Amino acid sequence: MGLTAHLGNWELLSFFCSRFTPGLLVSVANRIYFPPYHDFMHRLRKEAGLDIFYNDESARKAIRAIRNGHLLGLLPDHEVRTNSSVFVDFLGLPAQTATFPVQLARKLGVKMTLVFLVREGDTYRVIHRDLFDVPCTNDETGDLLSGTAKWSQMLEEEILPRPAQWSWTHNRWHSTPERPRRHLDRGRRMESKTSP
Repeated sequence: MGLTAHLGNWELLSFFCSRFTPGLLVSVANRIYFPPYHDFMHRLRKEAGLDIFYNDESARKAIRAIRNGHLLGLLPDHEVRTNSSVFVDFLGLPAQTATFPVQLARKLGVKMTLVFLVREGDTYRVIHRDLFDVPCTNDETGDLLSGTAKWSQMLEEEILPRPAQWSWTHNRWHSTPERPRRHLDRGRRMESKTSP
């Protein structure tokens, strides 16, 4: 399982994969809230030969991709609306982080890695961190926490030398341990606005 982040040129990284290792990568993506732009990006990705798995689809597709020998590519560095998450230290603050990557790797017994495409002057450099095993003990909760903390720390180590290349516009620390973000948060906010 390959993790990347909104660091450097993540879309170009997926195009490089489709060009030099066709058929290997299955990318996990969020649906874009503006339909015309979503359709535009989906068409570009498909024309480049990418196999796209949207995160609101059944996880069976992701499991099947891994079992068929594909590399599943995820960008889990943004805060997502999920009920399966933990708070880990990220750049000095607690950040709500999805446990799905570690949970899936643990379930399937596969290794994880982090890969980035960063800019260096007028060219690019691929950064590939060593493969690592996720914890797999009798304490699943502890495994998910330590595994998520591990890849978050590795990502932090790549952001700090080049902070201008990470997408700071996303409010990574919007949620707090006292008020975690969940699926129903948006609905509750809407209810509160319409309540008399």
